[in-house]
Amino acid sequence: MEFLSIITVAPMNQLKCLIEAGHTEVATIAGDLSLMIGRERLRGYTEAMQAHGLQVREEFIYPGDFTTKTAYNIMIDIIDSDNRPTAIFSPNNLTTLGILQGFSKGLRIPEDIAIVD
Repeated sequence: MEFLSIITVAPMNQLKCLIEAGHTEVATIAGDLSLMIGRERLRGYTEAMQAHGLQVREEFIYPGDFTTKTAYNIMIDIIDSDNRPTAIFSPNNLTTLGILQGFSKGLRIPEDIAIVD
């Protein structure tokens, strides 16, 4: 049996809530993948999507670094995109703060895009 850390399981549980609410187009702003926590949170995202039979879309995995500024800039790109996800998984609080700041540019939570942290 493979060991799953809480760092991996927590995102799986958070994504389960989004998926059960009907979201199938879920993006993530990945954390710093040079860190174990970044890799494990991304692993939780991909495993949760796969466990629910959903496609892991590479264009919905945005490279981040656990910072507010990067998340804000990515969120602006998402808002301007014609191909927006219906939900976003955030790997930490600083990333969530950047996402929320980006929402001030015109989208509403959860009407336009849902978010879990």
